Formats: sequence, C-alpha cells, structure tokens
Amino acid sequence: MKVGIIGVKNINMDYAHRATKLGYEVLISHTKQIYGLKEIIQNMGNNVKLVDMYDAAIAEIIVFSLDWEELESSVSRLPDMSEKIILHTNNSIFKFESPSSSLPVIIGKSASEKIASLLPDAHVVRIFNRLQPLIINKNESKHQTEIFYMVKNPKVENKVISFLTALDFSSTALITVNEMDLHN
Repeated sequence: MKVGIIGVKNINMDYAHRATKLGYEVLISHTKQIYGLKEIIQNMGNNVKLVDMYDAAIAEIIVFSLDWEELESSVSRLPDMSEKIILHTNNSIFKFESPSSSLPVIIGKSASEKIASLLPDAHVVRIFNRLQPLIINKNESKHQTEIFYMVKNPKVENKVISFLTALDFSSTALITVNEMDLHN
C-alpha cells in the first residue's frame, strides 16, 4: 500500500516512520524547503521518497497537515481526490477558554471542515492526538498511543481503524453533538 504524507510535521513524520517499518511505500511532500529533510527521508529507508504534492496524493491513504494560509492554494494543485482517504492531523480536541480555566471546550470550525469543503468527494477523517498530557492515554501494557478520530462513512472508518492498528495506534472514535442528536 502507498501512504502519502502532505506536510512535514512531527505527527506526520511519525506516521511515515511507522508505515515505513511495515514496508508501505511512503511518498512525502512538503510545500516549503526544510533543512535536512532529504537526509531524514534517506535515513528512513528505501521505500520512502520525497515527491511533489501531486505524486503524494496518488496514495491510497494520505496523511495531510498544512498551515491554514496555504490550504486553498495547495488543495487546488491536487489531482482528482474522489474517494481518497485523507487523515487530517492538525486538529485539537480541546482548547482552554483562558489560561486560568481548567475546563476544556470543543473547538469550532476546523481546517478539516475547510478541506472537506474544498475536496467534497474525498473522505476527510479528523485525527486528534494533540491533547493535554493529562488526557493522553498511553496503554502501557501494549505500548500503544491512543489516537482519536472522527469519520462519517462506516466503510472508511473500518479502513482507518485497520491502518491505525497496523501502525500500532489504539484508536477511539469521537462523535459531535450534532451526531448525538441524530441518534436520539
């Protein structure tokens, strides 16, 4: 299987490293020059390539994380993304209202929603793992990091769970308040 990485962030490189260890072909693209990126990719193994964004987007699963400012211009350069699974990784579950507040609140409109509007025929999956250290659940017995996700399509969800499990993540689905209302 091919895994595309669009946007070089720590979390995306973690996905790339894990996928490489499993023998997946990993295609990494970044919009900006990063000192030492070629060397980092070369050290990851033979099945990792630094490519342009268009080539990274041909993969079956795409791990996607770009800055808000470059989102629209970058998405406009992608090929047909119909039915592609896009794991969008720069999402936060909670933010704190003020520095003195200890109660988290759900964040409103996300970059994932923006991507979904720009790529309406793709399956955009919101991936969350940037939680406050208190909230992160590291399963010590299995040494799996817990990843939270949101996806609407059950078939896509099964593929996402399989992929995350193969990468040795423990995955937990989240639902929105609107989805809870639909089930009542």
